[in-house]
Amino acid sequence: MSTGVNTITAAPIGTTTTPSPVSDRAREWAKKAVHRITLDSGMEVDVRLPDLAILIEGDALPDRLRGVAAQMWSEGSAAAVTKLDEDGKPQIDVEVVKGLAQLRRHMAAICLVDPAMTADELSSAGIPAEDIDLLASIAMRERDTDARGVKLGVMPLSRFDTWRQSHGCADDCEACNNVVSAFSTR
Repeated sequence: MSTGVNTITAAPIGTTTTPSPVSDRAREWAKKAVHRITLDSGMEVDVRLPDLAILIEGDALPDRLRGVAAQMWSEGSAAAVTKLDEDGKPQIDVEVVKGLAQLRRHMAAICLVDPAMTADELSSAGIPAEDIDLLASIAMRERDTDARGVKLGVMPLSRFDTWRQSHGCADDCEACNNVVSAFSTR
């Protein structure tokens, strides 16, 4: 017989409890972070967008790349590689350019989920340079579409408002929603 009172039962002293597992909904949400994209070569890969600020403060980036990453993040890549000489003319810093190239390969490798590869493997495996550049551009948030123009994430329906008005359909139009799905990685 229930008394209508909720009680909490603690584990006996000296025993350990295992933390509750991540909920199914949280696992489903985590899967949404992985995007299937098409590269310039036509290869399809799965990627996860890294957070550059977290990479800089954590240990995911090698020490030699942290300074370049911080400079690129705060100034942008063009400003990071260009300095003014004593006459005020822009000069390219070759060492920063080398560091930026290494950072871009590293970022491309970090975002790859399947196939997973290191920056060295990307360089030595003969992966097309344009694919590495596309991966780096996505990882560094310089672009949000793959080689086919598909937007990473969900394409907002508002992008199709003109079409929807011309089409004269309801908000839940299956044909329009199929178009949105074709332009989204989720």
